[in-house]
Amino acid sequence: MKMGLCFAWGTLLLAATSCVAHKQYRSDYSTEQLRQPPKSLASPHPVVDPASVSSKSREHRVFEVYGDTFKLAHIECDDQGSYWETTPDNVESVSGIRPGRGRNQIEFMEETLEADLAKNRARYRNGVIILAFAHGWNNNAQEKNDNLKNFRHAAYEVWKDENTKPGALKRPVIAIYLSWRGRVIPNATTLGIENVKGASFIANVPHYFSFWNRKGTAEEIGYRAMAESLKRISLIRRRFEEVEPRSDADKNSRAIIVGHSFGAAAVFSSVSRSYEDDLMELVYDHERRKKRPWVHRNWDLVVLVNPAFEALRYVTIARYSRDQRLASLAESQRVPYIYLPRMIVVGSNTDVPNKTLFPIGQTLGNLTTSTQKTPWIEQRGRLRTALGAYRPFATHDLVKSDNSNCPAMLRAIPLAEGKSGLGAMKPLSANEHGRSFMSPFQSQGVVDDASSIGPFMVAQADKAVIDGHGDIWNERFRIFITRLIEAREMTVNQMSRRN
Repeated sequence: MKMGLCFAWGTLLLAATSCVAHKQYRSDYSTEQLRQPPKSLASPHPVVDPASVSSKSREHRVFEVYGDTFKLAHIECDDQGSYWETTPDNVESVSGIRPGRGRNQIEFMEETLEADLAKNRARYRNGVIILAFAHGWNNNAQEKNDNLKNFRHAAYEVWKDENTKPGALKRPVIAIYLSWRGRVIPNATTLGIENVKGASFIANVPHYFSFWNRKGTAEEIGYRAMAESLKRISLIRRRFEEVEPRSDADKNSRAIIVGHSFGAAAVFSSVSRSYEDDLMELVYDHERRKKRPWVHRNWDLVVLVNPAFEALRYVTIARYSRDQRLASLAESQRVPYIYLPRMIVVGSNTDVPNKTLFPIGQTLGNLTTSTQKTPWIEQRGRLRTALGAYRPFATHDLVKSDNSNCPAMLRAIPLAEGKSGLGAMKPLSANEHGRSFMSPFQSQGVVDDASSIGPFMVAQADKAVIDGHGDIWNERFRIFITRLIEAREMTVNQMSRRN
């Protein structure tokens, strides 16, 4: 018994005094294509399956090349929200190095893509898919990290869907892994004692106390390097659009941003101001409503999964996206681009960290914070509750579906009678005229009612769709997101033909 206690307290001391290194993991600027081991079976596709590539060969790669049409770039930032800068051993071998400073990863990615675009313009005539992912707590850019492995696999599946299915546009896929120091203190898993009773719990205690530090860091990164990265990604998308021989309404290049947990908090910090400004202009600016009566297209779709930030931060978007003046604007327009999904928040009903640990952390972290409470402003609950778990802001439930095309479906939440306040307002939804434009969402099995689709949606997912905080890479949810994007593509094409 005494030995067990000594071991447990020794483990606690080790965890409390050790720290995960604050460093850049990716500093190899090689760009040659990664290869499969000689004895492995050859890939049937022109792109190498990342799962068949040696981890050692890409362990420090900034830019992973699996073929002409599938690449994965890394963008890392430090705890202060700045990009890491490195100076290669042979400075002259890497273009773009400026006197007195080193090379950062996003500049390298931009220059590499620009060079490929200049050399192979025909490759991008149908557009490009840019898929970016920001990880959450306990993750980083290490090769052995599960989030990186899962994202790499998911991006490859997107490439396969896009390039091997009949009728697909065969657009190249550029995956971007946005990383930061998500873990600062080792936990029971990293110490290899997750199955040791008592010791595993004690070892996790210091790790739990890193909640406030990592949440604050994620939000700081969101306002700085993450915001800059997402803006530059949107500019990269525009650069690829320039080579498409189509009108602006028919461009096929897409930029899709996904954030998970604290990574979703960082992404929201980056994009929320843009969305809030757009919504306020649509409500108050008459000239803006005439010239561009829809939410601006910086990113085609932002997906926040099990976001670890308070519902209070979503209030402005919730209020303006449900404003009656916006609904009236939508009904007055012949082509309802305003209905197109711009951001979808998905929170799992079995997300224990966000439903249990997050309120505890928020309560302890805001003991001296004052709030006001009225029928319209209920700040305390929104401050303590994660957005995905806050029912009054939910517009849909994400449920298991028997549809053979899409295994999960958005079901609109009916407005409860007798309720008042912000949480009781109906979300923006398509009227009878707009419903015909949104029909692809229903035909693809993404929603049960095409009129319930709008630019901002908050969905609460059943256990059968997302089970827990980290279950974001399962096949059912991945296919749902793929079908959502496909339905959005079909809707854009339908709108542009009728415009």
